[in-house]
Amino acid sequence: ERPARSSPPASAAPPLPVGPTGCTPALENPEGSVRADSPFYIHPADEPRCCAELDKPGALIRIKSPRGFGKSSLTARLLAYARGKGYRTVALNLDGTDQKFFAEPDLFMQWFCASVGKELGLRVRKEEYWDDIFGANDNSRDYFEKYLLKSDGTPLVLAIDNFDRIFAHGAIETDFCGLLRSWHELARSNPLWERFRLVLSHSLESYATK
Repeated sequence: ERPARSSPPASAAPPLPVGPTGCTPALENPEGSVRADSPFYIHPADEPRCCAELDKPGALIRIKSPRGFGKSSLTARLLAYARGKGYRTVALNLDGTDQKFFAEPDLFMQWFCASVGKELGLRVRKEEYWDDIFGANDNSRDYFEKYLLKSDGTPLVLAIDNFDRIFAHGAIETDFCGLLRSWHELARSNPLWERFRLVLSHSLESYATK
């Protein structure tokens, strides 16, 4: 007769977070971003530094990590922090953008400006701020300066998630990345662009395939 096998000692599991009612909340879906107010959110060590950076004129924050390491969740936390400070916020996720907009730089920039305005509750005004005699980057700058950036000094925080999708389209990558870089540089000398704060998140896998 075989001796009975004893079960290995159970290791002490960390306690689950407790909600405000004293109950343990249900586990959330592990896929995708975690809500900004989730008790399961694990705060990365750099989160306070990123929040402090958003308060600086012309801030540029790049979040890079492998897929599934919480980039979208951190971005959501940064936007929540910005809203708490009274800043205007816009979140764009390129993963859900129609492929047709990546076919041509001018079309992409028109979509980009219109999408930022839509998130701010502003109607599209392409006829007023877009002149075909100029390039897409010049028109985009005018659209932001004359329409999207408010004159009352309120900062605008724009977060672009899955930015790595840009890297698959060479013509757009060159122009768009150059445009964002120039806007960041403008913040050093232009008070209007001091209000523009940018958060870019993309996965490291994109660099491995370039």
